Amino acid sequence: MLKKQIPLANICSVFLFCAFLLTPCVNYCQQIKDSLIFKKNISIYFDTDSFNITPLQADTFISVFSIIKEEGMDRLIIEAHTDSIGSLKYNKRLSERRGQSTYAFLNKIGVHADSMNILGFGELQPLMSNGTEIGRSKNRRVNIGFFISKKLGLLSGRVVSDSTGLPIPAIIVLRSRDFRDSVSTDSNGKFIINTPINEVVVLEVTAKDHFFINKPMKITHGVLKNGIVLKMPRAVSGKKFELESFYFVGNKPELLPKSIPVLHRLYEFMKLNSKICIRIDGHINMPNQAPADQNSWHWKLSDDRTKTVYNFLVENGIDERRIKRKAFANWEMVYPKATSEIFMKKNRRVEILILDCTTE
Repeated sequence: MLKKQIPLANICSVFLFCAFLLTPCVNYCQQIKDSLIFKKNISIYFDTDSFNITPLQADTFISVFSIIKEEGMDRLIIEAHTDSIGSLKYNKRLSERRGQSTYAFLNKIGVHADSMNILGFGELQPLMSNGTEIGRSKNRRVNIGFFISKKLGLLSGRVVSDSTGLPIPAIIVLRSRDFRDSVSTDSNGKFIINTPINEVVVLEVTAKDHFFINKPMKITHGVLKNGIVLKMPRAVSGKKFELESFYFVGNKPELLPKSIPVLHRLYEFMKLNSKICIRIDGHINMPNQAPADQNSWHWKLSDDRTKTVYNFLVENGIDERRIKRKAFANWEMVYPKATSEIFMKKNRRVEILILDCTTE
């Protein structure tokens, strides 16, 4: 029986169609890479001409191992060094022995051998001058670098003005718990930046004449394929912006640590826009109650929280004449009848009102 033959033209059409479907996937997959991300470094120091682990160093290693287990490190790089006493050849061998003794002890207390690498540099990378004993003591060291493995992709996007839709030059900082990268846009407002995949990151975007944005988002494969558009609000006189993800310790003017990056973004905004003045407005949550008296503790709390922001800006060089403050206590709550935490949280806020320096 003869087999039915498929015309060559049809075969070519099918091949080209499959190639068309696969090309975006191939290009996208090439953007995904396994990377080692530096986490932290710990140094230990050795006596002259010694590579033995002392009891004090052993305690340090045990502490190191607890960090590894707690934070889930994937790789350790052991870099061993010496001072300049002795020949180059001898010091190279001595540094390797220091690295090997470090490796052996870490392996003994449970660090997997395959997760460690040793590099012996001898005397070639001094931390300090070898001309003094103090300097030499700092050069007789082993540095242990901790790295975690992450899948990184390339996030592409565009920054535009929310009022005109036109591209604007901006600086983008992308950060997560274990990763940070930054990039500037090109003349068309476009950018490409490294990012961890399947993690929540924060995009911090700063641009002249526009109020900064802090955009948390989860980076999925779909986000990487489609890209993003970041719309920057123009900072015009009379416009008010809430400092998002900006939280204080309960009933105190002290900021929570996770709010500090937002404070730095505000500082960068003020530094970049030297002709803009602001008013810092402080609000508290006190729903279903009468407006607080201006002499009350609640009023003082909202005032002290504006002072925290004010002091940070002034102490870092922003002209105090560009900054005003105003306390509102519970006078302008977003949800004056809030009963659940999700709405009460919205009442506890700091807002930034843009002012015209020439008329203030």
